[in-house]
Amino acid sequence: MLASRSASKQRLLACIIQVTNRHSNGRGAALMPSEQLRGLAAHAFRLRRKVFLSIKVEDLRDCTPKVPVVYRLGGVEDLTRFSDCFYGTYEDSNQYSLERLKAGDWLVLGELNGEVVFAGWVMFGKIDMGVRDLFDVDSDCVAAYRLFTRPDLRGNKLGPAYFAFLRSKLYARGIRRMVAWRELRNAESRKLKIGFTHIGIVWHLRILRRSFFWMPASVVASLRSG
Repeated sequence: MLASRSASKQRLLACIIQVTNRHSNGRGAALMPSEQLRGLAAHAFRLRRKVFLSIKVEDLRDCTPKVPVVYRLGGVEDLTRFSDCFYGTYEDSNQYSLERLKAGDWLVLGELNGEVVFAGWVMFGKIDMGVRDLFDVDSDCVAAYRLFTRPDLRGNKLGPAYFAFLRSKLYARGIRRMVAWRELRNAESRKLKIGFTHIGIVWHLRILRRSFFWMPASVVASLRSG
């Protein structure tokens, strides 16, 4: 478990730059200017705050999108239709999507005139803290994750309609609760007001490809006991 503040982050960035500058060309000159090193350090070191949320499945509200989007469950054959466009090329997003489908996760697609304009995922019994960083939750709980709306259609209630689409399907499978998280700094996700209850904030520190989390005991208890 690891937590940090802005000052700690700045000290670590400075340390990375200092260590890297030691690898000089033998004449006391750095191989890269400090500005470039700072950019590399910032890329290798990320500190994020994630707001964790919870809602009873029965409390998911009815919602009709403002545009005639049709929702359905997707499969492997759909991955090439949206993954790079929606999620970019971070890590190995297509491979991760394939892994999650094989693990039993649901992929929900929203289509408008035959084009995918929304994608969202559902994970059973676990929550995705980050790519492949999974945390066990109650067996009657699912986690909504990797929600994305095509930028030109944001504000048309495609996200709330996704949750409404899932309500009856999840309840029929004995699922009684849904959890999710959003980036504290994500202005778009703050607009999504569909009845979720705030659980708490989790700190996520990522150094190169390793992740560390600081999760309050109250958040752990909520995720595992409802």
